[in-house]
Amino acid sequence: MNLDGPITKEALNTTIGSAGRDQAVVLWQQESLDDVPVQDTAYAQFKETVARSVYADFFAHVKLKATKHYAFLDGPLLFDIAGLRDDENPQNSIAEFFGTISGKRYMEVMGSYTQTLVEFLMGRKGDLGVDI
Repeated sequence: MNLDGPITKEALNTTIGSAGRDQAVVLWQQESLDDVPVQDTAYAQFKETVARSVYADFFAHVKLKATKHYAFLDGPLLFDIAGLRDDENPQNSIAEFFGTISGKRYMEVMGSYTQTLVEFLMGRKGDLGVDI
């Protein structure tokens, strides 16, 4: 799982999974990569790497609406709890670095995914399909 992080050259040139050990791959991404085209290119290349990997049994690329890169550090929830959002100026530095996703929505999405992932890893679900 990658939470809006960079894709290294090593990851682009590797085999995903191995015989007897299939691998699920999930890329989480901020809504838009317009400001980081290098990362957008790397994500596209990594999708090709996963597609070539015989043992990659699941792949998802999730673009989470209303997020920026640092949203994946739980900032949206913390800002809402602390009352740090500036409703009169939505383009403040919080929105610039974390996006405008509400803490509640962020928690719903990541909570649903985390529960599904744990159930999948414990063998309680057959796939990583998430209804968010």
